[in-house]
Amino acid sequence: MLLEAKDIHMSFPEGDGLFRRKRKEVLKGVSFELHKGECLGIIGESGSGKSTLGKVILGLEKQDSGKILFEGSELRKQWQSEMNVVFQDYTSSVNPKFKVYEIINETLLQSKLSGEDKRKKIIELLEQVGLNEDFYYRYPHQLSGGQLQRVCIARAIAKMPKFILLDEAISSLDVSTQVQILDLLIELKEKYGLSYLFITHDLTAVTYICDRVLFFKDGQVVETVNNTNKLKYVKDEYSKLLLGSVLDIEISC
Repeated sequence: MLLEAKDIHMSFPEGDGLFRRKRKEVLKGVSFELHKGECLGIIGESGSGKSTLGKVILGLEKQDSGKILFEGSELRKQWQSEMNVVFQDYTSSVNPKFKVYEIINETLLQSKLSGEDKRKKIIELLEQVGLNEDFYYRYPHQLSGGQLQRVCIARAIAKMPKFILLDEAISSLDVSTQVQILDLLIELKEKYGLSYLFITHDLTAVTYICDRVLFFKDGQVVETVNNTNKLKYVKDEYSKLLLGSVLDIEISC
């Protein structure tokens, strides 16, 4: 077991002034497990609460109740360095004034590497994501969307984390580039034993990269599929609706 969410509840105030006393529940008792070396997909429509769940896991939002355990520990300071994230909007997740090496170096600031060793490390990371030394001094605006997302992935793996959260990480890319990034993620997962939480609304991507799938609706897990080869056997009506509309397969009852 790498990561475990136990009965996570999360709400936000809504309205203005006195009416802000009202709260909207976004996460409603979410529980799941992520095992070492696996890719767990969380699939749901926009507004279902799946990205809020991701922020809670990363510590960017504080849940109202429930626990997040990483290797059995609740103490975030002990495992924060073991996590990283790749967001959907690669343009806003990097400083446009930073060159590629500076973007990746953000993750290596606390390392004890010398200047030259750090340079070699960054070039090695670029090569691992299918880029080369020519990109070292480029700015974000000089890269394609796919190239910039590869830089973000290089930054994410720089400290060899055990866990990477991928929040709609390919949805802003064209289809051919999406496949290239998915292949890269699969390769890195197998090479380094990484674990992924793959948050998306794209069922096709889920079937391509994920080992297991959680169907997420209105802040709740409505169904879990422990083998993506058995997706057509889903029971929940929401799961059936998503699968039938996107994958055009016959859903077994």
